[in-house]
Amino acid sequence: MDDLRGMGVANACGLRPILRRALPATALLLAWLAIAGALAGCDHRQAGVIELSDALLLKVDDVRPPPEEAPWKPQRLPDDWRERHPGESGLAWYRFTVEVPQPADHDYGFYLTAALSNSQLFVNGTLAGQSGDLRGEPPDRWEAVQLVAVPRALLRPGANTIDLRIHVEPGSEGGVGTVLFGPHETLYARQFRDQIGYTIGPAAASLTTLAMGFFILILWLRVRDDWNYLIFAIASILWGLHTAVTLMPRAPLPAPHYAVWWNAVYVIWVVMLCIFSVRFAKAAWPRYEKAAIGFAAASVPVLYASAAAGALDPVATAMRLGAIGAAVVALFAVVGNVLRTRDSLSWILLATGTVAAAFGLHDWMAAMDPDDLRPMFLVPYLALFFLALVGWIMIDRFVKTLNQYETLNAELERRVAEKSRALEFEVTLQAEARRDAEAANVAKSRFLAAASHDLRQPLHALGLFASALNQRSQDAQSRELTERINQSIEALESLFSEVLDVSRLDAGAITAEPQPVALQPLFDRIANDLSSAAEEKNLALRFVPTARLARTDPVLLERILRNLVSNAIRYTESGGILVGVRPRSGKLALEVRDAGIGIAIEHQARVFDEFYQIGNVERDRRLGLGLGLSIVKRLCDLLGHPISLASLPGRGTTFRILLEKVESSAQAGASPPEQAAEASLQGARIVVIDDERDVRDSMVALLRAWGCVVFAFPTSDAAIHFMASGSSRPG
Repeated sequence: MDDLRGMGVANACGLRPILRRALPATALLLAWLAIAGALAGCDHRQAGVIELSDALLLKVDDVRPPPEEAPWKPQRLPDDWRERHPGESGLAWYRFTVEVPQPADHDYGFYLTAALSNSQLFVNGTLAGQSGDLRGEPPDRWEAVQLVAVPRALLRPGANTIDLRIHVEPGSEGGVGTVLFGPHETLYARQFRDQIGYTIGPAAASLTTLAMGFFILILWLRVRDDWNYLIFAIASILWGLHTAVTLMPRAPLPAPHYAVWWNAVYVIWVVMLCIFSVRFAKAAWPRYEKAAIGFAAASVPVLYASAAAGALDPVATAMRLGAIGAAVVALFAVVGNVLRTRDSLSWILLATGTVAAAFGLHDWMAAMDPDDLRPMFLVPYLALFFLALVGWIMIDRFVKTLNQYETLNAELERRVAEKSRALEFEVTLQAEARRDAEAANVAKSRFLAAASHDLRQPLHALGLFASALNQRSQDAQSRELTERINQSIEALESLFSEVLDVSRLDAGAITAEPQPVALQPLFDRIANDLSSAAEEKNLALRFVPTARLARTDPVLLERILRNLVSNAIRYTESGGILVGVRPRSGKLALEVRDAGIGIAIEHQARVFDEFYQIGNVERDRRLGLGLGLSIVKRLCDLLGHPISLASLPGRGTTFRILLEKVESSAQAGASPPEQAAEASLQGARIVVIDDERDVRDSMVALLRAWGCVVFAFPTSDAAIHFMASGSSRPG
């Protein structure tokens, strides 16, 4: 409940101090005005109004007023038949004598402040008015006050006799309250005030209480952060229902159920308000709460048991008194809270609790007064005080929460600004780091591209030495060993070439020179080079003949197609590979289809990434580095040829490259030169010029193994000088 309590420190500006002072003060003022207005109705001392509390009573079944000599008996009003004439019923006459000044210049009124029976009014023996059927149902609760107009023509100067005839049903309430006689206009205003105090005011208070209870219940259902709201909401709803049912014309339940319901609901809502007040005052009274809940829960069975024993009225009175006692005890908790906190909200709660206890005690004493046939109950008006209290709580909580939100919003804006500045700084740092990384990567790629010749030379020399060694090997074991060395060198050279190719592509060292290219010569060269590899695996490598021309770079396209076909042979174990070209959407689709293992859908998006391989978790270097398809993708991007794939695991894969179609019969661009036919080099005289000693020596060793006469020089000038000297000439 900390968030419901006033902080005691007024806000220096805004609506908060106005609302915190104006709303409770206004509500309390209205409450006191309403109650004061209602109580003012009880004051009969208006000008010209006479109170008739002494009368004559005659119980006789006469249609006309009885004569003076009848056995009239003195009777003091109010007269409650259940108290003063127990067990009696039937017809009776009340006689009053009033003095009217001479002459009567206005109409008069005869006002019954409490009428529990239907009646007829005779003035000087003449019927002046009647309320309902004399032997019918008794008056409704809102008809319990009756004003009968007495025309001045029926009155005579001096003493006048007014007879009131009533009928009391057996076993029902009956009787007559205090009678007022005076000017009709004055008594009409008095009747209106009484209707407000007894009926209209409580009805309005009950509707207000019901609306307040349902509003707080809906609020609690939306938030559910404090169970005290639920307690107060249920108490308010029961309170409003209790008052509304009390004002109904007839009891909605038969006896004794209505009496049990009325008293039990009264006890329950009073107990719930007491628990709310104790909790609101932050008093830790668990025993009190348990006792109060037990008392409320026992009200229904105890009342039914007392009704069965014929003692419902005294037990119900005792239970209502017990509820009032619980409210008085709760008031001590409120007083303790005021002494601890001394804030405005605690003082309002104390005032509300004090008024509640006073009103409850007043209503209990009024209900116990046998001479008050129609007591005025003040508890319904207590809802106005609780409305002021809860309104104060709601506004205080709203303003406090609003201030917290404003503080949190300012703090959030400050943190967001700090985070934004930090994020901008981080973005700047990341951008700089990215630029540095990209520059370093480009520098690395340019270095590798520029140094590719120097890096390849030792590897090339190693290959030549190995070939020369293979030529000189005599026994089978040595040949097998040198063959394995050659295979490792070839694999290393292939992998090294792929890495250097990627670096050259990243560095932009490779440029495309698109031109019309005939595709069939390209097919023939690749078929000639790779057919032996396919035959070793018993695969059918077939190229569909074509006369199509495409606009592309012949060298780069051959590299692309060679990689795709080699890849297909590597991952196909049975069946074959088909290469062909077909028209597609105004372009040429170059397709490589295989019957290999296929590529699962989750891998297809990554097969073009560097170093990504499927089924090579051991990273077997004989299966490559996973750069082949990456090089293919980079070359396709360089040429502007879109590449795609379609694959099903176990069914094979199709790679498709879209080429720009050439419709004209222009001469196709030159293709890479055909390899010269091998010729015998036995006895040939050859000059070798290379600035790399290892490469020069390895080449000399290889050529001499083939039977050549070799002259090696580091520069061309040295070779020319040697030949110019005439020492020897190459043949």
